Amino acid sequence: MRTEPLRRLRNTFSGRARLLATTDCCWDETGMKNEFHAVRGAGMTRTDFSVAIVGGGVAGLSLASELAKRAPDQSVVVLQDEPHAAYDRPPLSKAFLLDGDTDAIALMLPDMERVDVRSGVRAEAVDVEARSVALSTGGSLTFGQLIFATGARARSLPSLASGALPVCKLRGLDDARALRGHLFSGSRLVIVGGGIIGLEVAATARTIGAEVTVVEVLPALLSRSGCPQLSIFLRETHEQQGVTFHLGRSVASVTADSIVLDDGVRIPADVILVAAGVIPNTELAAAAGAACDNGILVDDLGRTSLPNIWAIGDCSRAWCEEQRTHVRSETWTRAREQASVLAMALCGQPTTSASEAPAYYWSDQYHLKIQVAGSPKGELNVVRGDMSADSFSILHLAGGRLVGATAINAPRDLGSLKKIIRSRRAVDAEVLADLSTDLKVLSSPKSVNAAS
Repeated sequence: MRTEPLRRLRNTFSGRARLLATTDCCWDETGMKNEFHAVRGAGMTRTDFSVAIVGGGVAGLSLASELAKRAPDQSVVVLQDEPHAAYDRPPLSKAFLLDGDTDAIALMLPDMERVDVRSGVRAEAVDVEARSVALSTGGSLTFGQLIFATGARARSLPSLASGALPVCKLRGLDDARALRGHLFSGSRLVIVGGGIIGLEVAATARTIGAEVTVVEVLPALLSRSGCPQLSIFLRETHEQQGVTFHLGRSVASVTADSIVLDDGVRIPADVILVAAGVIPNTELAAAAGAACDNGILVDDLGRTSLPNIWAIGDCSRAWCEEQRTHVRSETWTRAREQASVLAMALCGQPTTSASEAPAYYWSDQYHLKIQVAGSPKGELNVVRGDMSADSFSILHLAGGRLVGATAINAPRDLGSLKKIIRSRRAVDAEVLADLSTDLKVLSSPKSVNAAS
């Protein structure tokens, strides 16, 4: 449990690191005002802020909401280069592609009326010494603390750059609108990438009635985010729904009406979706001098190598004590957790590292609710239940402990399994897999204490 208001951490990176306390203390050391002042309407042009957040995704906006609640007398500004009102990204590959309803994906967070959200404004450069941010609209603003929440961008593939066919990506609202315009009954969609996003779009497109082909360069689906059992199960499910797979293959060229794979196979297509992962947006932080390596390197609270500057969300790569390395997490849940931890740290409130909670992501594909907690695979992966019934769990074990779990239409299992993961105690794989074992009893504090 973290109890100090960052006082004992102030020398972690630099002697100039700010001493942050509760809201009765100034958050900057340059004499900037403490009182909150949200900019609303023409003529209100505040340029000095206690906290500046660069990025308007779930990480940045969640942090702004938390700070507005915990420190209402501090001024907070969010710079987001997208012109849209706040929205949630997970539905973009699912419900939004079906109905295009922007109201349904609005990201409604409490206390945001106290935050100055500047849409369509991009941070161009950061001056660490002056603690200022140059803006794309001209001028600049100054800050006491700066948070990079710049997210990540979809990876592009040079082999698809000929322009012969429409090539879509799926990262933001404009991307989803563009892709949705190509999806209709009978349209031919080729998805390059067999990860979660690719499979979610495949399921949605088949629901619409499009013909779907998935091309994956690796020999299995979900190579990073799932175990072999889940990979096989989802491939069989999608094939039953009419999806065609080409695994271990890459795109060699594109014509006006097809793509050609490296083995010479030609696949008719009207549109291509590249779902080949993301690249963290670290350029702004790197130009300011922050240490970056496949993400902005931060400690377990989100502190970068620069004084007064932090990073959370998909752009960051946070220190994980258990793994003894920096880890980049690209999940909605982890972004929210990091925002909550950083807000408490900035306010000098007790907190723990976000990495102490098991990682978690979910996916909806057809009739399946897929939930993954902790590591998505283990040294041993054991199935609990009947896979043919489309309701089961896969238990991921390593070193005699449960390190992760995947639940398919089995949310009750997952709740108990997450508690066992957090306990880090030794478990018997056969006992866990036995359907007669009551996981709720096994995960209870009494059972955990008895085992320890």
